Amino acid sequence: MRNNNIYFILLICAFLLLFFPIRIKANDNITAILEYISADYDRRVRPDINGIPTSIFVSVFVESLGPLHELEMDFSSTFYLQMYWIDTRLRFQGERQITLKSTDMDKFWLPDIHFLYEKKSHHHNVIQPNKRMIINYDGTCEYSVRVSLTVLCNMVLDRFPMDTQKCGVHMMSYAYKASEMQLFILDSAIRIPKTITVSKYDFLGFHTDNFNETFGGDLEGVYIEFEFKRQIQTYILTVYIPSVLLVIISWMSFWIDAHAAPARVSLGITTVLTATTMTASMQESFPSGTNAKAIDVWLATCLIFVFLALIEYALANYLIVLQERHMIKAFLKSNHNFKEKPQDDPVILNSERSFCALRDATYAARYRESLREEKENQDKNDKDIPPPPPTLKSGMPVVNVSKFTAENMDKAARVVFFLFFLIFNMGYWPYYLFNPDADPHID
Repeated sequence: MRNNNIYFILLICAFLLLFFPIRIKANDNITAILEYISADYDRRVRPDINGIPTSIFVSVFVESLGPLHELEMDFSSTFYLQMYWIDTRLRFQGERQITLKSTDMDKFWLPDIHFLYEKKSHHHNVIQPNKRMIINYDGTCEYSVRVSLTVLCNMVLDRFPMDTQKCGVHMMSYAYKASEMQLFILDSAIRIPKTITVSKYDFLGFHTDNFNETFGGDLEGVYIEFEFKRQIQTYILTVYIPSVLLVIISWMSFWIDAHAAPARVSLGITTVLTATTMTASMQESFPSGTNAKAIDVWLATCLIFVFLALIEYALANYLIVLQERHMIKAFLKSNHNFKEKPQDDPVILNSERSFCALRDATYAARYRESLREEKENQDKNDKDIPPPPPTLKSGMPVVNVSKFTAENMDKAARVVFFLFFLIFNMGYWPYYLFNPDADPHID
């Protein structure tokens, strides 16, 4: 009977152990651990309040970079920010760790990190808030949060679009001074996927360092500086090549007859207006008040070449006027015997037709008026008139014309404009592409 009772008691104990295990140590239960470490915990007090400054180690995993906005002078990034520190008040027995979600972290102290030069930022909350906290048994804490951030980036655009830009993310404590909290970061703590791409830029690399700020006290922080090089291919296709073609089109007027005023004037004005529109459209993408950029120098020079091509025609047309005035005067002097003939004399009419063939009816009318004026003043001119120069079969006198004519000016412009534009390109591209002194980011 006694043995039966012992077997019955052992059976009951086995049943209880199977369905109701005994918790021998409180540290083996997460709820009990949290209650244990938070019993006398004050989240308002930083770790080691009576000792050395709290050390915060920062690690970043970059998810995306860019875009960079020249007009707003900022850039955007999405990354996972991880911070590590030791809080001796959170130590517990048992080699394990506790992971807490966003709703369970309110009872514990967290670093008050903020971002300098921030314009806008937000935490991600889909499906749950993207942040967590891990507490290890030895008091080591890890806090991780996913952040999208837009920060100020003071871009130097003097070499645009052959420029490199450096934009940084600056982190520091908002309340604690350097004597209370110190941040540390290493290049090895920054992880960036090799496949990362940035719109309109090539990603060159990054570096990390510490910095100090004195506003509001002696504060210390860390920053990550990213370096980007602008992709010039787009601007070659959309700005440089069209502007070169525009300059070449303006040179086509040098091959058009200088007497064709409508064709040359319309071509010159069209190219000038097009170059002006290209320059104005580029300025809309940049903040006002910035220094002259490399692309501004290029477009301004192209505009000058196009404008000078129009001015060249104005000078060529003026030379034509001077040349024809000279021919009229020579014609009148060489045909002095026409003064004694009536206006409808066949010789005068034949000579007039020859002159009209050279120019047009306008200058023929001027010739008629000159004949009448000389006829009225013939009594006052008693001096001998030299013999007329040799004439052509048509009756038109042979006039010595200066070599500095509109046609010769056009021929010279074809060579001079090309040479000066070539010289400009030989100086422009090496200076902005290969001259390190022109890069303001290089000390």
